[in-house]
Amino acid sequence: MAERREIELIPKEIEAAKSRDTLVRRIRLISFLFFLASLLVSGGIFAFSMNLSTKLADLEEESARQIAQISQFAGIEAKVLGLEDKSSALTKILTQRDYFSIASAAVETSRPVNLKVTGVTIQKDSVSITINGETASYVTLAAFLQNLVDETKGGKLFTDVSLSSVNQNASKGTAEFVIEATTKKNGLKR
Repeated sequence: MAERREIELIPKEIEAAKSRDTLVRRIRLISFLFFLASLLVSGGIFAFSMNLSTKLADLEEESARQIAQISQFAGIEAKVLGLEDKSSALTKILTQRDYFSIASAAVETSRPVNLKVTGVTIQKDSVSITINGETASYVTLAAFLQNLVDETKGGKLFTDVSLSSVNQNASKGTAEFVIEATTKKNGLKR
């Protein structure tokens, strides 16, 4: 029986060696598959990181372009704001000034044909205007006074007129006059 035992041990050792060999092959196969899987995952991560770095570079380029465009628009905006400030200052100046041409136009539309206006004196920021002139007829002078307060002629500007003085110039044969006219408040403004 002892011989049997020895004979039986050899196949068990061979079987144990075969099972160990099979186990080692499986472990090697699993290790190789794990290596391949990790290699694929590493390759995927590398490709993904390269893709992200490319997108990041494109994004940085686009960002730089947008920043340049914004800075360009900021310069334009500063110019526009400067022009807007200048425009509002100019508008303010123009609305505060007196337009003496309004008085000249009112006097001219009120003047009869036979009357000569020799001077118009306007004081800045005053509602009083002095009109000097000469005429050959007192009737023409009276018509001029009426025209100055007529709403269709000089009355658009003047509210009250008074004859300050009239002098007869015998050498010319004319009457020289001085009229004080009162304008509407802010009448010389546009």
